[in-house]
Amino acid sequence: MKKLFFTAIVVLNIHLNAQIEIIDVKRFMSVGEKEGVRMTIPNQNKEKFEKLQKDWMKKNGSSAVKQPKGSNEIQYENVYLKGTEKPMNLYVVLDQENKNLGWTGFFLMDSTNQVIQNKTGVVIVLQSLFNSSMNSLYEDSISLQNKLIKEAMSKKKDQGKEAEKYQRNINNAKDRIRDAESEILSHQSSVDLNKGKIAQLQSKLLDAEAKLKDASVEMKKTKDIGTAADELMSKQKKQLKKLKELEKDPNANAILISAQNQDITKIAEEVNAKSLEYRSAEASAKILVKGAEKELDKAKDNLEDAEKAIKKGNQKITENSERITDQRKKIEENEDAIEKYNSIEKGKTEEELKKLTDRLEELKTIQKKYL
Repeated sequence: MKKLFFTAIVVLNIHLNAQIEIIDVKRFMSVGEKEGVRMTIPNQNKEKFEKLQKDWMKKNGSSAVKQPKGSNEIQYENVYLKGTEKPMNLYVVLDQENKNLGWTGFFLMDSTNQVIQNKTGVVIVLQSLFNSSMNSLYEDSISLQNKLIKEAMSKKKDQGKEAEKYQRNINNAKDRIRDAESEILSHQSSVDLNKGKIAQLQSKLLDAEAKLKDASVEMKKTKDIGTAADELMSKQKKQLKKLKELEKDPNANAILISAQNQDITKIAEEVNAKSLEYRSAEASAKILVKGAEKELDKAKDNLEDAEKAIKKGNQKITENSERITDQRKKIEENEDAIEKYNSIEKGKTEEELKKLTDRLEELKTIQKKYL
């Protein structure tokens, strides 16, 4: 019959509220039927505890004995209990029981394999092993909690950086608005200036068209002079033709030939004079036409440039006005994001971080019970 000789009650805060019991057991093991002790270790993994137990034994001067292949026992030699001078052997059987670990141990005298009756010393060993397990569990929880705190602090830092980015976006948007407003003023000034020029440029265009028309009239007049010169040259040719006919009988036509020569000389003088007049008038008219055409082209270009400048200026004003609208929208969006961060997210993150930090301190406080 099992006899309860020690009950250790431990309250854990890692989703565990369990009573830890150390009870007497009697069962067959490698050296026969022996009395032993059993306890349940909460939330422990068999492989992990084996290492923990091995380190604990080594720290206390004990060492594991190699067991036959297939044995479910772990044997340690040179185990000392408080109140017992001679060393003993400890045989341990570990059973994984869902999330808990069943620990059964047999403390036997080194030479006789007799069961030790030093229950106080046994309890001290089991309590120390139990505490080591609990300490390890809390160490894992503390490590996880530190990780969660680190993640929360990183989240807080990232949120702070995000808020700073929102503020930079606001500042940049305001700078762009100022630049756009300055652009609008500059382009509006250019539009107003060119609008003021339009009437004057249109007047200059009309003047240039009138000058070209006058120059064209002058050019037409030179053609009339050229026509007169051509008529004189034609008359001269006719006279020369007549002279040749008269010269066929020079004696009979001596007087007529003399008169005809005089007429031809006079016509030649008129042709030379008219030709000179024509060349001079044509040269002057060409200069006038070319100057008028150039002035007209310039007047057209100036008027076209002014109209283009007005169109471009108005387009730039529209673009910058739209840019201002977009930037004001960005400012509003980023201000809303900052307000949300300051009023909700920042406090929520700080509250979460405080809970995690408080939980860490709570875990450390509980862990100290198992040191």
